[in-house]
Amino acid sequence: MKLAHIRESAGLLTPRKDIADRDPGLNRTELISSQRLRRIEAVYLGSEQTFADKVEAANEVGHMVRQTLLFGSMVKQGNQLWTEDAETDSMKTNCYGHTIVTSELLDALAIPHSISFANGHSFVTMFDEEGSYAHMIDAPSKDLFVELDSAVYGNWPATVLEDEGVKCVTNMLDTSKILAQVKRKQPYEMLQEHPWLTHAKLVHVDEEPTASGVYVVMMRTYRPKEGREMLRHYAMAFQYMHNGSLGSALDAFVQLEGYYPDVDKENRLQLASKLRERLAKAGLIDQMEDVARVVDESLAKDGPAEDRTSNQYFLLDTARRMAYLSGSDEALDDVAEGYLHVGRVTELAKGKQKRARNLAAQIRKQR
Repeated sequence: MKLAHIRESAGLLTPRKDIADRDPGLNRTELISSQRLRRIEAVYLGSEQTFADKVEAANEVGHMVRQTLLFGSMVKQGNQLWTEDAETDSMKTNCYGHTIVTSELLDALAIPHSISFANGHSFVTMFDEEGSYAHMIDAPSKDLFVELDSAVYGNWPATVLEDEGVKCVTNMLDTSKILAQVKRKQPYEMLQEHPWLTHAKLVHVDEEPTASGVYVVMMRTYRPKEGREMLRHYAMAFQYMHNGSLGSALDAFVQLEGYYPDVDKENRLQLASKLRERLAKAGLIDQMEDVARVVDESLAKDGPAEDRTSNQYFLLDTARRMAYLSGSDEALDDVAEGYLHVGRVTELAKGKQKRARNLAAQIRKQR
């Protein structure tokens, strides 16, 4: 077992205390040295290590993580992925923490996998080399250890990630194919418990959208180590921003250059947009460009996953806002010209160009 890379998993006790308390003879032990993990490794090493064997072992690891960690929000936890739940004497974290720990353990067992991010949610994924079989492990939920064979559209992630120059793969994920595999609960129940499965804004508890488009979300997939780092930085940027530590939030955010995960147009670059506006309100105008650069360097500029959405204008939109806040009509003129040199000239680009010119004219008029 390879333990050199273990970080977040270190010191965690398994199973959770609330589980151990049900059986007086069940002792809690360190996760990474537990008999259960060693047993999973032994069974896997003794197998033919087919894709099915890898999935079976990975599922066992995922269930083990689910029975080790509590699931919960990390918004109030300061600058950490974890919080200790005093009532259960166990560690609590969100999907990012669960994904990181699961990935660390899979790396320790040398089980090939990747980390995926879709609609604000993270999970472990597995893709075979032939481009036929895929699987996901959403550790906090035993309902979401399911196949992704027919749910992933676009270039096969495992094939693309063979190119070391590629930082991540962008695909579309049809979550209706995921929901169809869940037998224990109704789709509307799953959507209430796992809102990331749809873009629809659910109003009623038993609501189940019928439009197929709301079940298609953008998914980005990363190599294990890079995926874990991405989740740490993304989570910390959110944490620091929520707690008003803009400097620390920006320090974490800039580590995402080339790796920014949430580029689904429906989410409007949520974290990046909020951080940019917080910086603007704080008068940290120059730092706004750092946020924009991270996003721009993370967008696919060519190939089948080329980003032709409004995301491609985020850098120029930021420059426009900076120019206006700085009172520079000349900079606004440059931005206006730039809109027509980003991808194809669209009506959206023309509208943004007009907006920049109007702001420049407004500044000149105020002189």
